[in-house]
Amino acid sequence: MEGQGEYKRMMDHADMRRHGDFDGRGGQFERGEAARITGLPSRTARCVFNEAVVAGLLASETLKGPVSLLFPVGALEILLFPRRFREV
Repeated sequence: MEGQGEYKRMMDHADMRRHGDFDGRGGQFERGEAARITGLPSRTARCVFNEAVVAGLLASETLKGPVSLLFPVGALEILLFPRRFREV
């Protein structure tokens, strides 16, 4: 970041009302989009998708419905903040 002004502009943007599911702040996507989103071949994308569901990173209200990205508490240390705190 260039400075405090840019930081404040970004925070203001994050607090704005959503502009649909594709405004960069989340939303849901259809299961069939896994290959396009990951850039992997269909079969590989399905395997990665299923692993993400089992790991609790993706969830859906129905078996065939759209999925949403989740951040389970157990994933915070492993995925989002690896080695943030020293082990004692």
